[in-house]
Amino acid sequence: MTVVFEGVSPENNAVPNFEGVEVLYGRPRQQLIADLAGDSANRGGFRVVTEDPALRDTIFALGGTVLSSSSFIASFHQALARFESSARLFNRNQAFPYFQRH
Repeated sequence: MTVVFEGVSPENNAVPNFEGVEVLYGRPRQQLIADLAGDSANRGGFRVVTEDPALRDTIFALGGTVLSSSSFIASFHQALARFESSARLFNRNQAFPYFQRH
């Protein structure tokens, strides 16, 4: 996943480092995102979160999917809820055999 922020990187270049996540800063972000999306179009689908109508049109023209910020936040919360539910179930299943033996 690539995350693009408009502007310059933080003064100390303290860009978050998460496995599988690339963080980019650039100006203008619309052109940077369009360039990345164009590269991604050859490798399969891609998704962009934006409220910018011009960028949205560019992403659609390149075959991508566009989410509004509110849709992205809602899907993030749904995914987090599923993860939390799975984690609770996993933890419960891990604890059950322990209590059976002791």
